[in-house]
Amino acid sequence: TLIVIIGEPLSVGAAYMLSKLTARTTILELESYGSAGQVAQEVLAAFRTVTAFNAQHNEQNRYASKLKYNTKYALRKGLIYGCFVGVLMIFTYWTTALGFLAGIWLKTTGKHPTLDIGQIVVVVTCMTEALQFFGYLAPSLKAFFDACNVADPIIRYIEGTNIDHVEISNEKSLKRLEVTQPVEIVFDDVSFSYPNRQQEFALKNVSFQVKAGDTVALVGSSGSGKSTCVQLLLRFYDTTKGRININGHSIEDYEKENLRQIIGLVSQEPILFATSIKENISHGKDNSTFDEIIEAAKQANAHDFIMKLPHKYDTLVGERGVQLSGGQRQRIALARALIRQPSLLLLDEATSALDSSSEKLVQEALDRAAQDRTTIIIAHRLSTIRYADWIIVMKDGSIVEQGPHDDLMAMKQSYYELVNQQQMNLTTSETHEEVNQRIGNQASTESNDDILTNTEEIVTKVPQNKSNSFYSLMKLFKLNAPEWPYLLIICLTGILCGGCYPAFAYSLAETINSFQECSISAQMNRVIVFTRIIFILGIASCILRVIHYTCLGLVGTRLTNRIRTKAFGCMLRQEVGWYDQPENNTGALCGRLSTDALAIQSLTSARLGLLIESLSLLVIALIIGLIFSWQLILVVFGLIVFEMTFAILEVRRKSKVQTLIETAFANANEVLTQSVRNLRTVFQLNRQEHILNEFQHILDEIYNITRLSTYKGGVPFALSFPVATLILPCLAQLAVTLLDRNLIDVERIVLLFAFVPFTFDVIQVSTTISADLAGTTAAANHINQLFERIPLIDNMATSGKTIENFSGSIQFDNITFSYPTRRLVKVLDGFQLTIQPGMYTFLCCIR
Repeated sequence: TLIVIIGEPLSVGAAYMLSKLTARTTILELESYGSAGQVAQEVLAAFRTVTAFNAQHNEQNRYASKLKYNTKYALRKGLIYGCFVGVLMIFTYWTTALGFLAGIWLKTTGKHPTLDIGQIVVVVTCMTEALQFFGYLAPSLKAFFDACNVADPIIRYIEGTNIDHVEISNEKSLKRLEVTQPVEIVFDDVSFSYPNRQQEFALKNVSFQVKAGDTVALVGSSGSGKSTCVQLLLRFYDTTKGRININGHSIEDYEKENLRQIIGLVSQEPILFATSIKENISHGKDNSTFDEIIEAAKQANAHDFIMKLPHKYDTLVGERGVQLSGGQRQRIALARALIRQPSLLLLDEATSALDSSSEKLVQEALDRAAQDRTTIIIAHRLSTIRYADWIIVMKDGSIVEQGPHDDLMAMKQSYYELVNQQQMNLTTSETHEEVNQRIGNQASTESNDDILTNTEEIVTKVPQNKSNSFYSLMKLFKLNAPEWPYLLIICLTGILCGGCYPAFAYSLAETINSFQECSISAQMNRVIVFTRIIFILGIASCILRVIHYTCLGLVGTRLTNRIRTKAFGCMLRQEVGWYDQPENNTGALCGRLSTDALAIQSLTSARLGLLIESLSLLVIALIIGLIFSWQLILVVFGLIVFEMTFAILEVRRKSKVQTLIETAFANANEVLTQSVRNLRTVFQLNRQEHILNEFQHILDEIYNITRLSTYKGGVPFALSFPVATLILPCLAQLAVTLLDRNLIDVERIVLLFAFVPFTFDVIQVSTTISADLAGTTAAANHINQLFERIPLIDNMATSGKTIENFSGSIQFDNITFSYPTRRLVKVLDGFQLTIQPGMYTFLCCIR
């Protein structure tokens, strides 16, 4: 026993070495996938811009370039894993051989005279089975160690994070501000540089005062430091020098949560979340009532256009508010700021991106909102801040002049030059106010609202997947055609690896039969011969597995990279309307690129190698069984039918569960993507705890689905294992019966019973792995659906005419159009327009 058991600690040591050798490679591989994921998220989030500049091919190539390094890492991991499995096989075969050699030596030398063949067989067989199962666990061990390698930097990051410098929702400081009272703000000799540009100061010795209830405007060219002041007030950063006081106390003395609660921010590009209008407004205040939401919308001039929508406040705004116009998004953001009744209102270029009609509506709302509260305005359009109580002119991070509008104009310095420069930039001699009056009065104040007046809620139902799973997998495997030499090597080495088991079982049986020899020397000679064969089989099995799994790593990674690249290209090929569907948001699409491809890779990894070996062993074992005793093999065949039936039912059950889990993961990924992409908005709105709770709720849902699935599948899975144990006594009884009737001899019985345990083990392990591949088949169906979808407008098509010598003549001839997500609403109906070469055409809406 001591000699045979030595393989156990050696196997554990080999597993430890596997974890150490693959740690760095796994991290590098994940970093490569992470870089590709960043490209995908960046491109898909700005798909309209990418399409407008015909940059799809360039972005697809950029995405593919991030994946090319994975091949090297996968080759290295495949080699290490192949060596690990090969060493396990050597331990299994050699300890078996050593066990029999030690047994015959102890018996023949008289060291253990009472030792008989039965005891030797029991000890060696038990240890061999244990090592064999350790080898079957290899794919699971690989997955476990990969998970450990991934978890290690995450755990170190969590443990190494300095909580004092992290935004947390439950932070407690000394002072709190009353939300209902205007605040006084003082910048006292403030200097500041961003952490990534510490040598370059964004603010230099800035000092000014904002009295409670006053409206102060910050003006200046881009990069003068205006928006930096807003970020310091929100405490996204702390000052490098000087201090900011609010109501006589340093801003650092207040709780961040309380400080941001009294601030309402409306920026140039308002960030809305992919949910309903009601939820977006309620983000401004926890536990807000519907009446408060309506009142805030009225104050922001948003209630009227919202009530014209078919679903009113329950209308989905789409990712980043894409379903709304610019003016509508701005008013929703203003309502979100006003619902908290802020003491301080920060308006950072709130109207600069709007057309004249939308600007008029938003500006009216902003003027009302600024009453009875402290307001800081940042604006390039100086006409919007003419009536501010105090105007501060900034340049290169410093204040160059400040005062009321009339005084600054009288000084005829920086502010005066800025005003004159804007007036000169007008295309006519009319003033900005005159242009607004003449055009704005004619333009529809709801010009963009009409587009969304009857917007239908987007149908969120995902098409059911009815394609054949096996057919889908085969179509994807065709992408591996360039690697056919490696695939041929994988098949051949897999068959030979599977063939090593029958050869090992035959040698094991012959070793046992050797003890039937009458002569001790004959027994010794036969045991030595067949144990040498077992030694050679161990070496051969090791070499074959190194080659087998190295090629598998290479082939699997290349297939995964091709699937990712092609899937990304197919996404870029789709029409813009496809991206308007909620299930095709950026987070969900990036999640599909990652999880679906990895699910396919799991089939072309160690599991595929084990399946090939198992099938090879199964076929060879059945052939040998039919040759030696077809009666006994029929019983084994019954077990095979039972286990395969169980595997098929399990795959079907898990496929349904996998669909639910994938949907939940897509939702979680979208929450994560939105929160990280809009992190400043999350901090400004104090939504950290809300988002964490939402994310946790989705994860809990996944946990509950998985737990219920485990309960349902665990019982039948547990019951399937004793079946093999119960069949063995039946086989033994049948063998005795056949022996009594002279239909089989003892040597054949020993040989068959050497095969049967291996066969049973392989059947159970293979069916278990097959059942675990439900996610793979579901992923294959998803990917093929994407590959086969024909876009309504192919953005990467090369067919069609080529425009040459474009003169600039454009004609719209009786155009009717509605957006795919609201087909009942005609945006254009019989639209006629001819634009001659060189014409300057202005499109506007009238009431």
